[in-house]
Amino acid sequence: GRPMTAEYGFVGGDTVYCYLVGFEPEFANESPGWIGFGVSLNLAIEQGYRVYDFLRGDEPYKASWGGTAHSLVHIRIVGNQTSAHVRYAIWCACKEIKGWARRFTSHRMRLWS
Repeated sequence: GRPMTAEYGFVGGDTVYCYLVGFEPEFANESPGWIGFGVSLNLAIEQGYRVYDFLRGDEPYKASWGGTAHSLVHIRIVGNQTSAHVRYAIWCACKEIKGWARRFTSHRMRLWS
């Protein structure tokens, strides 16, 4: 008589995009996430969708449902003005520093864990 799980997603063309899934923790032992995905996939097939996209992330459950990883392409467009190039260079430097800091912190955590 109550919802066990809910899914929030989008559809476009022949694809269902699964954005967010949640479930009532009280029912965790009954695998509501698996049941919800099964119902969602079945409904997508019945409605003629050919692709079910789990979107970002490499969580193990995605592979267990047959999901495969695909590379994403990021495109940045920068204006011709010098100021645009300077802002872009600063953005790139910040991104590199953040990546370096994450790797350094992760490495330190492994050493001391």
